[in-house]
Amino acid sequence: MDDDIIGAYAMLLLLKKKRNLQKKRKRLWSRQWLQRRREESVAFRLLRELEVEDPATLRQWMRLDRQQYLDLLRLVTPLIEKQDTNMRQAVTAEERLTLTLRYLATGESYRSLSCQFRISHNLISSIIPTVCKAIYKVLQSSFVHLPTTTEEWQKVAGRGESTETRIFNYRLSRARRTTENAFGILTARFQVFKQPIRTTPENVQDITLAAVALHNYLTEKSKDTYIPQGFTDREDIENGRLHQGQMHQHAHAAIEDLHPVGRGHTNEAKQVRELLKGYFNNEGQVHWQAQMAQLH
Repeated sequence: MDDDIIGAYAMLLLLKKKRNLQKKRKRLWSRQWLQRRREESVAFRLLRELEVEDPATLRQWMRLDRQQYLDLLRLVTPLIEKQDTNMRQAVTAEERLTLTLRYLATGESYRSLSCQFRISHNLISSIIPTVCKAIYKVLQSSFVHLPTTTEEWQKVAGRGESTETRIFNYRLSRARRTTENAFGILTARFQVFKQPIRTTPENVQDITLAAVALHNYLTEKSKDTYIPQGFTDREDIENGRLHQGQMHQHAHAAIEDLHPVGRGHTNEAKQVRELLKGYFNNEGQVHWQAQMAQLH
């Protein structure tokens, strides 16, 4: 009886071992395509072809031209490169950057990118945030600058009109138009923002900062192709009309549009405008703060 029990137990162990071995073989077999990454992925085949045969399409594919790409790769490589091991070949810095740029440009799912780049989607989920952090780190000091002084904020507001009210209304309109244009360009060029970003809030922050840094970089380095004439909205101040730019021909963005508001103003709004007019016409920040305190 005991021998029968031992025999049955041994048979169960053998069957379990055989089943596990079959699962392992199936898993290895199903992932063989990943191992042909350096021969078949878009990073090693399509991009090489586009680089030689169609540079314009290459720029559209990852939003940077070849020289810009090489410059950025040189900057981020020390922060993102990994070394090969005896067990496997590491995903190169070039693959990591290309993958991330493609993600920002299209917002494709990790599984879709996995098939294109022959990199597991689990690894992709760690590559993209890391590279986004690196992009922002190397570009931030030169291309992402927030105003910190009164003079810098006044420079953002634009000067020189004849009447105070006209100046203020123009600046207020220009601020809104500039903001809407910036978001419009960003979502048209980096379509990751045209749909929900399915990752953690921390990763969303890294993705957004990287896209903003790239946006500013491309605005400065290749404005004629990145923001061609007529691409953004233009406001006719004299007639109060907004002429829409070509960016609206792209698919609707996930960022909600600002809806039109009525032209009527409350007395409180008019009072605030009068105070802001004085501030923006050099009455001084101390005086402005004193006046604002009167509203509370």
